[in-house]
Amino acid sequence: MNIKSKLSFLSAVKNTGIILFCSILNIAGFFITTTLQAPFFLDSIGTALCACLLGPVAGSAAGILSFFLSNIIIPRFWAYFLFQVLIAACIYIGYLKTDFNELFLLLFTGIAASIAIVFFSFPLVYFLQDGDIGNIWGDALKDMMEENGIGLPFGCLLGELFVAVPDMVITVLFAFAGIRISKKIKSGGAVSE
Repeated sequence: MNIKSKLSFLSAVKNTGIILFCSILNIAGFFITTTLQAPFFLDSIGTALCACLLGPVAGSAAGILSFFLSNIIIPRFWAYFLFQVLIAACIYIGYLKTDFNELFLLLFTGIAASIAIVFFSFPLVYFLQDGDIGNIWGDALKDMMEENGIGLPFGCLLGELFVAVPDMVITVLFAFAGIRISKKIKSGGAVSE
């Protein structure tokens, strides 16, 4: 085995390890927030981090793997795994454009990703799940809107946004922290601003 093959193998092993670690982050975030009945999911922190470190395909792989593994214990609507791909793509694009160096652009990436997610998830939730958002807080807001005569479509949309926006903002903040830690480890301890 020549040196190029050895380095390629070591890189593949390292990247696989990062994908698995990021999948575990997603699963941990999902189970912690589900157990605590938090108003967000945090099931895509690993997806976002992996997308920034290795690209959108690796981020998607981490997200899809974690979705199907966590789905064994707590079943969710099957199409939600597609949102891991969307999240990986949105966060990767935001990371490429900003390198997450400015807080405003970091937060904008999270908000833009949440709007993209709601744009695609709303029809699925509304038509295929009868408006069931799958989060106690989002469902409560949707129910409150419906009881006050706002209607199921608008209530569902608000409930989705209520959960998705803080979820993605917190996710990109965690991804930013993970990137900073990764850079610190790579540089031997010193991180330049």
